[in-house]
Amino acid sequence: MSKSNFGISYVMPYLLLMPCLICCLALSIEDLRSRRIPRAWVGAGVALQLIVFICWCAFNGVWGTLVTAVTLAVVCALLQLAISLARPGALGLGDVSCTLLAGLAVAFFGPDAILVWWCLMGILGVTAIALFARAGASIAFAPVISISAVGAIVVDSAFF
Repeated sequence: MSKSNFGISYVMPYLLLMPCLICCLALSIEDLRSRRIPRAWVGAGVALQLIVFICWCAFNGVWGTLVTAVTLAVVCALLQLAISLARPGALGLGDVSCTLLAGLAVAFFGPDAILVWWCLMGILGVTAIALFARAGASIAFAPVISISAVGAIVVDSAFF
């Protein structure tokens, strides 16, 4: 959490992120197994995460946090879509939808967490390519997105 607290209470804020965490874990495992990301799972994860955030915002009366989180998550997904379209085959639309889900959770902590998340995705993505890329081999990117999201939230909570 940022020093400004970005509207999040210090009482177990990570519990707010359980829908995203559970869904990202399931998506990462499925992506590793089959190189597919079921959009129905992403939709369910986004819906559950939004319900949790809406309940939290209604309880605390802080709606700006929700608006900012949704806006930043959509911007991140659109940016990932642009990257996907710029280099066809590098990222799939499943990775874009996974970015929306993870971005929703990270964006709830503010723009600084989003910046850390993108930096971590870049570092872990390049590392994954260097370690696992062989001629014609595909790389599961959902684990990179998910691990980076968790890392960004931890870093943001510890240092910002």
